[in-house]
Amino acid sequence: MKTYIQSLGFDVWDFLEEEYQRPVVVVTKEQRMEFTYNANEMNAFLSCLPESQLVKLLDCTFAKAILDKMRSCYKVDNKVKKSKLQCIG
Repeated sequence: MKTYIQSLGFDVWDFLEEEYQRPVVVVTKEQRMEFTYNANEMNAFLSCLPESQLVKLLDCTFAKAILDKMRSCYKVDNKVKKSKLQCIG
């Protein structure tokens, strides 16, 4: 996912790490770019998820919120990682 979002533009992934605040009126070129970055990121996340996962993210209005929620849902502790590695090796 990170690689795909980076492919959308040089600054897009860096922007994702920030908390986006949508302005009431988009005036400056920078505000337009931030809006576009957020829209591209949200599209990237939501278009690649199965419907069962999409339902969990429908309340998210910004890409950063989607990323944070996905990170918390798929967070794996060290015990789980170890057991998965033991199964592979």
